[in-house]
Amino acid sequence: MLPAWPPLCEAPWSSRITAVKIALIHARISHNAVPPLGLLGMAAVLRDQGFDCRVWDPLPGDVGPGDAVAAWGPRVVGVSFLTAQFVRAGQLIAALRRTLPQALLVIGGPHVSALPEASLRALGADVAVVGEGEQTLLEICQRAERGQDIEGLPGTVVAGDGGVVSGPRRAPIADLDALPMADRSLLAGSFSWYLAPPGVLRGLFREGTTTLITSRGCPHHCSFCASHVVGGRRPRRRSVPLVIEELRWLQRRYGLRGAWFLDDDLAGHGPWMQELCEAIGPLGLEWSCQARLDRLEGPLLRAMRAAGCVQIEVGVESGSDRILQSLSKRQSVAAVEARMVEVKRAGIRLMANFMVGCPGELDEDRQATLALALRVRPHFVEFNVCMPYPGSQLYQDAVEQGLLGGDEQAFDERWSEHFTRQPLLVSGMDPAQLLDARASMQNRFLLRNYAPIAWGFARSPRWQRALARAMVGTVAADPRGALSALRHRQIDPLLWSFYGSFSRVVHQRAGGDSAGSAP
Repeated sequence: MLPAWPPLCEAPWSSRITAVKIALIHARISHNAVPPLGLLGMAAVLRDQGFDCRVWDPLPGDVGPGDAVAAWGPRVVGVSFLTAQFVRAGQLIAALRRTLPQALLVIGGPHVSALPEASLRALGADVAVVGEGEQTLLEICQRAERGQDIEGLPGTVVAGDGGVVSGPRRAPIADLDALPMADRSLLAGSFSWYLAPPGVLRGLFREGTTTLITSRGCPHHCSFCASHVVGGRRPRRRSVPLVIEELRWLQRRYGLRGAWFLDDDLAGHGPWMQELCEAIGPLGLEWSCQARLDRLEGPLLRAMRAAGCVQIEVGVESGSDRILQSLSKRQSVAAVEARMVEVKRAGIRLMANFMVGCPGELDEDRQATLALALRVRPHFVEFNVCMPYPGSQLYQDAVEQGLLGGDEQAFDERWSEHFTRQPLLVSGMDPAQLLDARASMQNRFLLRNYAPIAWGFARSPRWQRALARAMVGTVAADPRGALSALRHRQIDPLLWSFYGSFSRVVHQRAGGDSAGSAP
């Protein structure tokens, strides 16, 4: 049975069923099999209040979701996106305007929370949700059902004839246990695609893994991070029993074998983390998480390993103390390196994220970053381009100092830390040279990163055929692009292209409708 989640509002959903339909859409631009948990959580809130709600998660490039959603006939449509998904969100909203001219179009997500008025104007939506969206979206839908005005509602910015009207900021939800569990069954399509290999445990080949979020709010002030624009600065956590019940439900419903906790810092509160380790061990799951290195002391690492933790993902960012200080990381290279080594000694895989192209970065800083990675030899390494996301201190500084070349509102394909082909921040290094440097650094770890995944495919004939089909299809679709990637040693993006094609093949095999038709 599902846990007895407390209702968010007064009337339980069973006491009132409304004919109003609500469609929520994730503006996906990658094939990573990570479900839109935020939308699924909001859909569960709406479900509990009697609304008929579905969540669409169309694959990149799919052109039919607007028609599929329109055929379902929702009264309210919400589109959630990150900065890198801005163009995709605009395409979806334009299609929805044509197919559902009477629907109320609502936008939300970190980018919208950072720049609500600009997002409304640029995309032509009706309402922007600022901050956490559960209560705000529910009240929007209730008012839409009753034909009431939305202007001035807390947590919203509304487009009107006389301009935009901003409601007061809504306080973050204090008790996360008052929210229902994200309901994966509300997806328009099959959930099995999200469970296919190689899975969400990065660098490993696993079936039956998916993601969870147990907390909100980050107290740290890293200059490049904008997560606080939605979750705030004060950490709040779900109780361990409810987290365990969700994992058990996923085991019963979908045969869950492993989980990746997407919290900004799962280990941020030691007693809570100890309780989780004691409770999760008996489930027999493999799991990974994201955590700050300064939280990972020896006793906790040993408890995590005994409880099934197979990998910890950490943000190292740089091997230069000067750059770490400029990014407000409040960590030294020596301390970071010692903790990275300690994670490995505990028998836990280490996944390390680094950045290149930080403001003020010199070649010697990049060399120090590479040297740190080579010394520690994490099990999986990513070098990302420093990205000044809206809502971060880095974005504010870049706008004020003119480091974006006047393009601070042109949110196009460049706004991707991993796939950008033109770094945004103006620095002392030629953009093409910076990308070449990043590719060269990444290539040093290709074998280490992907050997376990390659070995997993080698041992799985069922998935080999799908991968071979995807690789042939990728090269056939764009032979010049594949040759160019090889010529410029852009191997990592080429591998991601193969994965994207493989993921689409698996999606079709799973019975997922690429247009996102409702079940």
